[in-house]
Amino acid sequence: MATLDLSFIDEARALEVEAIDTGCTMSEFTLAPGPSNFATDVGEGEEEALHGRPVDDVLEIGERLKDLPRYTDLAKRAFQQRGLSYPFEIDDSHQALTVSPGQFQLAIQVAGLSRVIRQGNPEASKFEKRAFRALHKLIGGWGVCVGSPRENPGMGAERTIRHYRSQLLPYEQGAAWPRDFSRNGDSGADGFIILGRGWGGPIAFYQSKNTGFDLEAHPEEFSRIPSIAEDWFGRRINTCRRIIPVLALNTVLTIELKEKIYTGRGELCGVHILDAVDILAAENLPTNHGTFRSTCHVL
Repeated sequence: MATLDLSFIDEARALEVEAIDTGCTMSEFTLAPGPSNFATDVGEGEEEALHGRPVDDVLEIGERLKDLPRYTDLAKRAFQQRGLSYPFEIDDSHQALTVSPGQFQLAIQVAGLSRVIRQGNPEASKFEKRAFRALHKLIGGWGVCVGSPRENPGMGAERTIRHYRSQLLPYEQGAAWPRDFSRNGDSGADGFIILGRGWGGPIAFYQSKNTGFDLEAHPEEFSRIPSIAEDWFGRRINTCRRIIPVLALNTVLTIELKEKIYTGRGELCGVHILDAVDILAAENLPTNHGTFRSTCHVL
């Protein structure tokens, strides 16, 4: 697990944005300044530009493109597992992505998510709410996205928690209150979904990061779930119900990679990942279709 480096996914997803925006490849030498913009004499020990592009740029491009086939294979499998078709393919130059025939609308949605990776607010807040709506559509239940910043900036942590408690059923809440309330914080939670509310089912503890997968940048909040849940519910609800940690990431993962992360070590052990493909699947597929068909059998 310690060697699970998925940084190549973020690098390749930049090509999805490029395919939509310009149709030009990252290795398009004609976009670099022409020879007239560089010194005509190359000094001793200096490397001459290749086709008018600085050598460092060329090396960087080569590094970013080397994993393109690996990424497209991963993306095709990930999309297929969610009942979708990956809307891009490697172009004839083998250096860029192009939109697959008939897939332009989905390609725009895919590139839209790729475009905002690692962007802070307001994009991070938009991603948090979008991913939460997708999670709720996929698993059902009663849910509230509670993360900060909120759509109502004046609604600080105390008012938000009190409003949340007012919507809980009597047997779901306790009488304990946080010692301190931050001005507009969320006490470490981005959302909760209560499953099987009428029969005391489990609770999904939702966290969102508008980033790709990074083992070293996991949310530390997962180590504080009991105390965070107590702030929101007024009691240590984890002692009487299963708390299911769910992390939304703006990345592309196969089910196999998700399971590898789940069974790994550290704070992400036992955490379920919701990724960009899941969001797109929830938004594009009816809940009774394909992968998400709900069935019940009595044997």
